[in-house]
Amino acid sequence: MNKRLFVDIDGTLAHFNKVQKIEALYEQGYFLSLPPYQNVVDAIKTINNRPDVDVFILSAVLSDSKYALDEKTEWISKHLPEIKSEQLLFTVCGKDKADFIKGGITKSDILLDDYTINLYNWTDKGGQGIKLVNEINSTHGTWKGKRVKYNTPANVIAELISEEIEKAPEPVISNTSKRAVFECAYSGDDNKQSKVYILAYDKLDAECTFCLYMKDTDKLVKNGIKQTNRKEIKSNDKCLNFKNPNTITER
Repeated sequence: MNKRLFVDIDGTLAHFNKVQKIEALYEQGYFLSLPPYQNVVDAIKTINNRPDVDVFILSAVLSDSKYALDEKTEWISKHLPEIKSEQLLFTVCGKDKADFIKGGITKSDILLDDYTINLYNWTDKGGQGIKLVNEINSTHGTWKGKRVKYNTPANVIAELISEEIEKAPEPVISNTSKRAVFECAYSGDDNKQSKVYILAYDKLDAECTFCLYMKDTDKLVKNGIKQTNRKEIKSNDKCLNFKNPNTITER
């Protein structure tokens, strides 16, 4: 299991162009035309070659934009063709990036981002952060952690990030004997068709990791599917090991 580096696009890999009107962000070609911070791009290419580090692109997209997702994907293909599709992770703009990482994050996970709020949200969840200082951010000095400037030589950027990777603890594989699974049924808002979800219960945590639909236990329905009382769950070494509610899969 490798340590992981998550890298933002806008303002980190790419120069984020200021706009006079928010509508400009929705125009076709806006994201695709963003010029790269070539030194940062080249540094990520170097780290991506390391066999002991898994690199992921982690970028927020405007969910109501017709072009943002496709253009960001194409931007990466153009400037970082070494990055495979399974290394691309897109979140919803305005949401906590850490919440979109399957299995959650640990101190072995590092985020390179230009936005201080993203970095503090990440570190609050247990990860580590490096701030990419560009031409327009870092004006208030609110980020107290590691930082690197966009125009620093690529080899120096790669070295700084690598140093933080080396300092990070080795990833710990969860002891699945301390986890359990159970089934519950959710009917959906229309109450017509029931769905079965396999949920994970981590005995190291205070409570169950419910999927988004199951936060309201009143939505459990009795339809012939066995419903297990979570207080009676026993250990199961084949646990699905989910931490993030968004990763609960339907069966």
